[in-house]
Amino acid sequence: MALLTPAKARLESAGIPFDVHVRTGNPAEVIIDLSREYHCDLIVMGTRGMGTIKNLLLGSVASKVIHLTEKPLLLVK
Repeated sequence: MALLTPAKARLESAGIPFDVHVRTGNPAEVIIDLSREYHCDLIVMGTRGMGTIKNLLLGSVASKVIHLTEKPLLLVK
């Protein structure tokens, strides 16, 4: 949770509402499950991957979300 502190402070100071969720499991599947649970219209996520060469540009989590979600996805580099 300490890693979230700077991000939380920036969002709070900007007056941007947010929720923090800490879940365990496959990251892509957890993201998709949360998007369904909260009826999200859009999934926004970064593309910085630490996986194989194939997934280096997008990231393995982003790549998996692209293939598994039916929702619009905005990838930010």
